[in-house]
Amino acid sequence: MTFPAFILLPSLKLFYKYYLKHLKCFICLLATIGVSSTACIYVDTRIYGSNDLVVAPWNNLLYNMSVSNLSKHGLHPRYTHILINIPQLIGPASICLMPYIKNDFKGWFTKLPNLSICSALIMLSIFPHQELRFLIPIVPFICMQLPNIHSRWFFKLWMVFNTILFIIMGVFHEAGIIDTLVSQRYFAQKNINVHIWWKTYSPPTWMYMNKNLTVSTTNFINDTERIDNIDFDIDVNHVIDLKGCDTELANDTITEFFNRNPETIITLLYPASVQTKVLEILNRTDINYTSKYYTPAHLDLDHFDIDDTSTFMPGFNVIDISYI
Repeated sequence: MTFPAFILLPSLKLFYKYYLKHLKCFICLLATIGVSSTACIYVDTRIYGSNDLVVAPWNNLLYNMSVSNLSKHGLHPRYTHILINIPQLIGPASICLMPYIKNDFKGWFTKLPNLSICSALIMLSIFPHQELRFLIPIVPFICMQLPNIHSRWFFKLWMVFNTILFIIMGVFHEAGIIDTLVSQRYFAQKNINVHIWWKTYSPPTWMYMNKNLTVSTTNFINDTERIDNIDFDIDVNHVIDLKGCDTELANDTITEFFNRNPETIITLLYPASVQTKVLEILNRTDINYTSKYYTPAHLDLDHFDIDDTSTFMPGFNVIDISYI
C-alpha cells in the first residue's frame, strides 16, 4: 500500500509532460484503471460477502488515518523516516549526497527517480506510524545517484557500513526464530504441546507443518491488550503469539493454562534480552522450568533498556514450564 506514495510526484510530471499532449492515451489509461478497479472491487465484495462495496485501498487509507488504529502498531514522530530510517538504510550516502543536491538543486528535482524519493518521504511522513521497511524501495533510487559522488573515502565507508548492517540485519537479527524451529525439528513432530512465543516477531507457524495446529494471539479492546480470544482448553498443538505484551499478561496466560489443566506442558520461546522479565514470571513456588534450547545467534533490537544491561544480550531461549 506504500506504492502510491512512490509514484505520486512522478505521475504528476508524466501527466504534465506527456498525457496533456496525448489525451487519447490518457483516456485509455483511465479506462484501463477503471476496468481493473471494478473487477477488484467486485471480487473483493463477493469474497467478503459484504452488502457494501469493498474498496480495499480506500479501507486501508481510512484505517491508517486513524491514530487509534496506528497506536496498536506503534506511533512515531513524523521526522522518523527522514532523520532515523533514511540514515539506517543508506548510512554515509545520506550525508555525502547533500553537496551534490545543493550544487544541482533544481536539476535534482526534475529527474523521475529523485521525484519518487521526495514523493515517498513526503507522503509516508504524514502518517505517525513509520517503519523502516516502508522506505526500502527508495534504496535503488538513491544508489543511482552514488556515481555522482567522487570520493574514495565514501566508497570505503559505504562498503564498511553495508558489511556491518548485513551482519546485523541479514544474519543475526531475529535469527533464533528459524534456528529454533529447525534445530528442534518442530516441523517433524506430529504433536506438540503449548508453545508461547513472547517478545519476538510473529512466529512462522507454517514451519510447524501441522494441520491440527491452533494459532492464537492477543486482541485489543478499547486500546487495551487482552487474551480473551485464546482457548485455554486446547493444550496440544497450540501456538500462542504474545507479541510484545507486558509481563503481567504473559504471566496471566501461563497461569490460566495451568488453572484449566495442571498437567499442561508449556514451552516458552523468547529472546535473551528479556530474561529479567521472564525470571519475574518464573519466580514462583508452584511451577518448575527446565532449559530446553539456547542459541547465541539471535539479536533482539526492540527491547533495549538502558537501565538494564541484560537487555543488550544476544541469544534466544526455549524453556519448558510445568505445574508442581
